[in-house]
Amino acid sequence: MSSADSPPQPPPPLPKPKTYLLTSSLTPLGHALSLHLLSQGATLAACCTRTELTSPILPLLRSSAPDPSHLIILELDPMVPSTIQSALATAATTFGRLDVVVHTGIPTYLGALEELTPTDITGQFEIGYFGRVAVVKIVTGLTGAMGTPGMAVRCAADHAIEGMLDALAFEVAPFAVRVSVVQPSVEVAVWGGGEVRCAEGREEYVGVKQVSAVRGMIGRTLGEGELEDTVRIIAEIAGVENPPGRVTVGEEGVEMVKERLKTLSEELEEYLEASLGADISAPPGQGGTGGRTRPVGIGEVDE
Repeated sequence: MSSADSPPQPPPPLPKPKTYLLTSSLTPLGHALSLHLLSQGATLAACCTRTELTSPILPLLRSSAPDPSHLIILELDPMVPSTIQSALATAATTFGRLDVVVHTGIPTYLGALEELTPTDITGQFEIGYFGRVAVVKIVTGLTGAMGTPGMAVRCAADHAIEGMLDALAFEVAPFAVRVSVVQPSVEVAVWGGGEVRCAEGREEYVGVKQVSAVRGMIGRTLGEGELEDTVRIIAEIAGVENPPGRVTVGEEGVEMVKERLKTLSEELEEYLEASLGADISAPPGQGGTGGRTRPVGIGEVDE
C-alpha cells in the first residue's frame, strides 16, 4: 500500500494540563496566578494559612474554577514543616501528580537597615528564607538580583534564597527536577507577595531620597495589569521541558539587571590586574595557589 493510500493518522493527543501547588493563593500575585491557571485547565492546590481558610476570597476562587474537581484548598504555613509536607502529599494523592510548586507569598519589612529592629530582621529571614527552602520553583523579584535602598533585609533574604536555588538546581538535575527563579518588578515582588511592614523612621534618613520613596509606597495596591506579565511568564516556563534558571519580568527590570551587570563588568576590568596578581605565586596555605593559574576545584586533581 502506498503512502498515498494510507489511512489518515489521528492527531497527537493534547498534553495533559499540569498540576500546580501555590503556597499562598490569597496574595495579589497568588490569586491572579490561581485564576489564570484554572482558566487554562490546570489542576491546582491553592494553599493558605489556617487563619486564612475563612477568607471571603476562597469562595470566589472556588466559583471561578470551570471544573470544581480541578481545585482543592489546603492549609500550608511556611513556618510549620508538617503543613508543607501534608499539603504536598495531599495534592499529589488527589491529582495523581504534582508538576510545579510556586511560592507566591512573603511579607516584606521596609526601612533603612538602622531603622529595623532585630525582631524585624529575624522575622524577614524566618519567612523570607527558611520558610521558602522547601519549594523548587520560587518567585523572588529584583530584590534578589540587586540591592534596593529601604529593603535591605528583604534583599538579603532573596539573595540568600537565590544562592541556595543555584546550588539546588545542580543537585536535583539528575532527577529531572528543574528549578526556576522568576524576578518580577520590585512592586510586584513586594506588594504582590503579601503583608508589608514598615519600621519606625529615624530622622537621619528623612533626607535619603531612595528610603523615603520606598516608605512613601506603604499602602500601595497593584493594578490588575501589573501582575499579568509575571503570571504569564510563570505559567509559560512551567510548560517547557527545560525552563530557564532565571527570568526577569518587564523591560524596566531587564534594563536594571543589564546596568547592574555592566557595573560589575566595569569594576572587574578596572581591578583585573590586581585580582589576577593577588598572591598567585605564594605557596598553598599562605594565601596563594602554589603558582597555579587558578585554584583546584572540588573533585579535580592537582597536577
